[in-house]
Amino acid sequence: MASGVLSGLRAVVLGRASIVDGIIPPLVFGNGNALVNTEASAILAVSSALMIIAVRPEKGRSLKFALAGLFGVVVAATTTIWLGPQGFFIPSIISGVGTKLLILISIIAKRPFVAFTSWLARDWALGWY
Repeated sequence: MASGVLSGLRAVVLGRASIVDGIIPPLVFGNGNALVNTEASAILAVSSALMIIAVRPEKGRSLKFALAGLFGVVVAATTTIWLGPQGFFIPSIISGVGTKLLILISIIAKRPFVAFTSWLARDWALGWY
């Protein structure tokens, strides 16, 4: 069982496809913003996320993370259109701060945050911890 858990963990953390899928929309936005206007680069970033979603089923990969990524890119693109180019990164900053608060609360409550992330990401039972 330990080797199965470790291989699953490696797939989540070290899976190149998932990392590339997460990097493409921000790269498209950043480069697009350097070449064209903010609105066009936001549309390009959302379009790249949609293309990732279209390709994932063909490669036999789950849509769960791609759809979550699309949601994040849409929120970032909307924020960008309202606030300007720096707005694209505000949702990520807020998400990072929120995650750190949840981890702090989980430490205080003595309920490991990793148990809940493993349950969401890998469908592991919550009682494993």
